Amino acid sequence: PTFAHRDFKCEHLLAAPGSLTLIDFDRCAFADPAFDLGKLLADLRWWFSAYDQAGLEQAQAQVLAGYAPGTERLVRARLWEAVELVHMTVLRARLFERHAASRTERLIGRAEAVVRTLQVTLGASGSGVRGGRPVAIRR
Repeated sequence: PTFAHRDFKCEHLLAAPGSLTLIDFDRCAFADPAFDLGKLLADLRWWFSAYDQAGLEQAQAQVLAGYAPGTERLVRARLWEAVELVHMTVLRARLFERHAASRTERLIGRAEAVVRTLQVTLGASGSGVRGGRPVAIRR
């Protein structure tokens, strides 16, 4: 464990020309550093889905490129991504919204796809990276 933000998501990042500031440290504690990375990957997946935007893989790759390489951490981050995607889908569900059920089903399906890809990756190569690059998770 190390000092971790524990609520690392897009809304806690303030972007300005030439700088990026992380805010909201009320949940900080000693934790698995892969949790923060996984939560941010899940948050990106959630927002890209919410606005039906392309480019998720590129955005996640940019985030992962900013982290020190480490197969074990990337594997744990992808697992946390799946767990946190389910968690935030449930917390952010708007039950009376017209497409709430189909959106929830789609996001849970994406979390399942992350886990399936992780299982295949671990079964095939025993790591979460190939050729020094993080594994792309697609659905």
